[in-house]
Amino acid sequence: MQQIHKEYAPETADPNGVCLSQTPLAAGDLTIAGALASDGVATFDIPRHVSITAAGDDSTSSFTITGTGRNGVALSEVIAGANATIAIGTKNFKTVTGVAIAAASVGAITVGSSASFDSPVIPVDSGERPFAHSVVQSGTLTHSFVYTMDDVFAADFDESAAGWNENGGEKSADFASTIDTPVTGVRLVVTAVAASASLVLNFLSTRR
Repeated sequence: MQQIHKEYAPETADPNGVCLSQTPLAAGDLTIAGALASDGVATFDIPRHVSITAAGDDSTSSFTITGTGRNGVALSEVIAGANATIAIGTKNFKTVTGVAIAAASVGAITVGSSASFDSPVIPVDSGERPFAHSVVQSGTLTHSFVYTMDDVFAADFDESAAGWNENGGEKSADFASTIDTPVTGVRLVVTAVAASASLVLNFLSTRR
C-alpha cells in the first residue's frame, strides 16, 4: 500500500536576496550580489519562484532568469516585467546564476526569492486508488493540493508545463480529502508563506 509523508519548512521570502536595487540603463545583465548570493550565484533554501520588483513601469520589458532547478538541472525562464509592482515567475529555481533585462529599466529593480513555490512531484501508482490525503499547516500560509495524470516518468516531462488539477481549491488551514482519479503524480502549490510556517503532507492508498 502506497503511503507518503512529506514535511516542508520554507524560509521567508527575500525580495532583494538575488539582486540589490539597481537601475539598468540598457539591456543586459543585472548584478547578482544580494544576501542570498555568493560569487555571483544566488542560492535559495528550497527550489522556489523568483520575484522581480519594479519601482517604475517596466511592463513592456522582460527578464530572463537562468540557473538550476531541482537536482541541479539547468533551468531558465522569461518573466514579464511589472508596472510598479512585483512580477513572480512560475518555475522553481534552486540557484540563480543570471538575470538579464531586455531593455533599460524605467526605475529601480530588485530580484529575490518569492513566497511561492511548488513542492517536488511525488509519483503515484494509480492502481492503488482511491487515495486519502491531508495537509497540516503551522503558521500562516496558503496552499493547494494538486494532481496530474500526465506521464511523470516520461523523458520530456516538464512539471511547469504539465496539466495540474486542484483537489479542494486553495486553502489557508488544515485540509483533508479523498481522490479516486487515476493520478500519476501529486504535489503542493504554496502561494504565500510567513515566517516559521510549515506544512506536512500525508498521502496514502485506501484500497482494500
